[in-house]
Amino acid sequence: MRRALLGPLAAIALSLWMLTASPSAQSAAGSADALFDGDTLHDVWIHINARDWEQLRATYQENTYYPCDVEWRGLKARNAGCRSRGSASRSAAKPGLRVEFDHYVTEQTFVGLTSLVLDNFWQDPSMMRERLSMLLFQRMGIPAPREAFTRLYVGSDRAYAGMYALVEDVDAHFLARQFGDGSGYLYEYQRQDDYRFEDLGADLEPYAVRFAPKTHEHESAFTLISPIRDMVHAITDAAASDLETRVAPLLDLRQVLTQLAVENYLSEWDGVLGDLGLSNFYLYRLPGQDQARMIPWDKDNTFSRIDMPPWHNVETNVLTAKAWAVPELRAFYLQKLSETAASGEWLEEEAGREYAQIHEAALADRVKSVSSAAFEEAAEDVSRFARERGGIIRRFLTGDELRQ
Repeated sequence: MRRALLGPLAAIALSLWMLTASPSAQSAAGSADALFDGDTLHDVWIHINARDWEQLRATYQENTYYPCDVEWRGLKARNAGCRSRGSASRSAAKPGLRVEFDHYVTEQTFVGLTSLVLDNFWQDPSMMRERLSMLLFQRMGIPAPREAFTRLYVGSDRAYAGMYALVEDVDAHFLARQFGDGSGYLYEYQRQDDYRFEDLGADLEPYAVRFAPKTHEHESAFTLISPIRDMVHAITDAAASDLETRVAPLLDLRQVLTQLAVENYLSEWDGVLGDLGLSNFYLYRLPGQDQARMIPWDKDNTFSRIDMPPWHNVETNVLTAKAWAVPELRAFYLQKLSETAASGEWLEEEAGREYAQIHEAALADRVKSVSSAAFEEAAEDVSRFARERGGIIRRFLTGDELRQ
């Protein structure tokens, strides 16, 4: 009750401040940095026609866009488009959402963004794995999307739709922020089968269906896809002894090994070294350059097994099996793994801070994928993982497994 009374007063105060603040202060308050501020539990309101919302939920497996307004901190993007999103995480009860601010209004942005992802935590009963994972990638120097927690409200009656994560889309804005130039070639990996960087032949189509272009889509298939085919050919053709010489000009190999060290530290079973093959990453190539860089995505399935060996599936992937056979690259991977493990105390503290931030809103979420008791248990599992995983990794690094 006290929070309900304070809400309108806080909104009035914020509106008055926005009217009187300097332009630079207004810009800071309504910036993408503020939207992804992880120290704040945000409130986002999707204004959408009740019939459209029910239709979106009824047809949640489809990608149909519906008009909506998006409101945050008194700022509103009008006539945006939103749709259901996700693969295994799609839900009628609690839809994951993709919002495109320029879907109906050309070149419209909201706090400098053209799009925004709202993750529904459908595969993450703790509601913390995704953001903790991205923070750890960032801590280890890997370009990863920013995320923050939000209570989502929907419809004219401002009904509470549950706890969500605000996720920075991997698009030109993200690329410009991370790499200084967002005009290059971006590809989203689309899982088709148990693929692990095997040679797919000379035809471009098998590569095109797996590495979907997200920029420059109207350029020729040869321009878009032949660099991917050439990269895979370099991976498959290279002997282990000359792997870095052959592959590094086309793929930032050490950056990839660092990302994989983080993924295996996090016991990720659905990533680049996933149990079902490659999954959940982007590749980006700056304009005028041949070398691609990897970007992690969708980390709901981390923190899965506290005792998972930190070289899980390394030898099942064509690229990493060869890298593992090169003493220098193997030592580099293990060093990055050790550096990641040293972040355990920080990770535990961050998990505790996030739990305190979202606890009340998560319990109030009546459409979450698990019961409140299961949420509490999952959150404790994450905390235990953060507390104990580093020691387990260090024991692996000094044990017999390493010498086999």
